[in-house]
Amino acid sequence: MSGIARGRLQEERKLWRRDHPHGFVAKPRTNPDGTQDILHWDCVVPGKKDTIWGAGRYPVHMVFTDEYPSKPPECKFGKAPNDKPLFHPNVYPSGKICLSLLDADKASPPPPPLLYLPPLPSQPPRSSPSRLSPLLPPTASQPLPTSPLPSPTRDGSRRSPSNSIQTLLDDPNVGDPAQEEPYRVYNNNRAEYERRVKEQARLFANM
Repeated sequence: MSGIARGRLQEERKLWRRDHPHGFVAKPRTNPDGTQDILHWDCVVPGKKDTIWGAGRYPVHMVFTDEYPSKPPECKFGKAPNDKPLFHPNVYPSGKICLSLLDADKASPPPPPLLYLPPLPSQPPRSSPSRLSPLLPPTASQPLPTSPLPSPTRDGSRRSPSNSIQTLLDDPNVGDPAQEEPYRVYNNNRAEYERRVKEQARLFANM
């Protein structure tokens, strides 16, 4: 299993370096000896343009295991420069993101650990089932795989976890709260919630 997980992540790294959406960052951590730690990734998810989150660039640490892709990575937001956790109803004080697509307990049954590689333009799309790439939101050059665990959006399309995290920022799931204060403010004083999110976004502007 270890070889499958690491091999897939190496391929996803190649795909990411060749073609990734503007504003997103994803790269394995570098060990003290200069080698890459392919199971630990430092990422940046930009806030959606023209939203209260849009001014920020939010650091996310992804931790994979040798069970990937059957088990999704654990994803945590980094703290703001003021050393406070991200102010969001679906982010635990630890930074862990509360999102069903990233919850191994809710992701059942697990998909087969098959590597998904986007076809070259001259090739037809592959139909082998696979979990969506955690790094690559859908693009014109990356057809979406058929996944036994789709992550549907409201318009019926599917998203990668990194894309879903970006969407979650501006569209919190109030039915699954993870942090009491932003949940309470979001429900009881939307203007105050938006003010605090905009203030927070400015702190994350240069991440």
